[in-house]
Parts: sequence; structure tokens; C-alpha cells
Amino acid sequence: MSNGQAASYGRAIELLRPTSAFRADGNPYALEIAVSHFAEACQILGGDLVIEAAKFYARHRTDKVIGRTVPEVVDELIKIKRKRGMSERYLGDLKARLKQFKEAYHVDISSVATGDVQRWLDNSRSTANGEELSDGSCNAV
Repeated sequence: MSNGQAASYGRAIELLRPTSAFRADGNPYALEIAVSHFAEACQILGGDLVIEAAKFYARHRTDKVIGRTVPEVVDELIKIKRKRGMSERYLGDLKARLKQFKEAYHVDISSVATGDVQRWLDNSRSTANGEELSDGSCNAV
């Protein structure tokens, strides 16, 4: 190993030291493991986007998300809108529009997907007396 290669190896190990890339005994994993993980990540990402992917992951970690049910989110939305000074008429309209949705989904908001909302909208195409709503009315729901 040349002096330059030895210096590069030593620097690589020092860069790994403040990370979790160390075993319980305090020794680093083999440099080749770190490099193989980096290479695999680049292959998965289609290029050297590891830093961007890590930042995205850190912002969207589901284990850090505070769980809230749909009814909790609806109530929180209305409370925020009231606090921001929205009119009572607007708030009443918002409550009326979200009431059925709130009653239909007693699950964590993060488990509600676009398809769930679309199915709910599709099934909400009739009025209380069973008449079909117009497309304009459905778009407003």
C-alpha cells in the first residue's frame, strides 16, 4: 500500500468514526462494507444521490410522525381556521363538508390514501333522499 493509499484509508476510517458505522466493541466495520453500502445505494438511486436520499428520509420518517386519527385532524383543521379568523359561515361550511368524511374514517390519517378518498367521494354521489348529485356538486364536495 502506498503512502497515499494508506492516508486515504486512514481518512476514510476517521470519517466513519462519528457515525453509527461501528460495532459494539468500538471498532469500525470494514471499509469495504461502508463502500458496498454506498455503491448499492447509488445503484438503487441511479447515481450519487445518497445525501439527498438521506435528507428526504430524515424529513419523512414515519417513526417520527405523531399519529392522529381523521377526526382529530378534521377537528384540528377547524380549530386552526377559527384561530386564523375565518368567518363562522366558512367554518360551518367546512364542518358540514368534512362531517361525513370524519365519521367514515376512524383511522390514522397516514393510512388514508388518495384511492380511499376517491372511493369515498364516488360513494358520496347521492343526497340524503337518494338522488344522484350532479358532477358540479360532486366536484364541490
